[in-house]
Amino acid sequence: MAFDIRKAYEGRRLKQEVDPMQPEAGTRLGVEILWPALLIQCRQLRDSLAFIDHGKEHQIVAYELELVIEQALEAEFRENFSQINAHWARLSARHPFLEENAETRAAQFAAWDERERRNGLAGLLSSLDPMYPTLYPMWVRSGSMYLVSPKEYAQWNNREFPDPNW
Repeated sequence: MAFDIRKAYEGRRLKQEVDPMQPEAGTRLGVEILWPALLIQCRQLRDSLAFIDHGKEHQIVAYELELVIEQALEAEFRENFSQINAHWARLSARHPFLEENAETRAAQFAAWDERERRNGLAGLLSSLDPMYPTLYPMWVRSGSMYLVSPKEYAQWNNREFPDPNW
């Protein structure tokens, strides 16, 4: 994420010129990143601040990043926002399960179509709980929807990442 953001500031990523109707907005720089990857990396950044020497300005930037992401999530996933936000808040980068499974979740998200992404992001984030393999059968029996079985996620191990069709 930091690499892509740095490249965006260098003008080597997405660049949207000034809108003549909104000149105060200025040039917009951006990157293409999948929601699960962004949410996981943001959580890892936040959790890492507990273990490294940092100042208040680092906390401010981390909170601002979370706010921007939260606002974008709400705009993009209106009807599922509260559920997605709750699962995002529960991610714990302190447990190796998150990092070990991040790529398979991003691959699954990339393979989905727009409807599946909109409906499945909350369930995908819930699958990053270290207890997911144990909780999955209980959640399915209780009627939870849009969950992917741990076996299906495991199929993405050591496979080529699908084209996300930006």
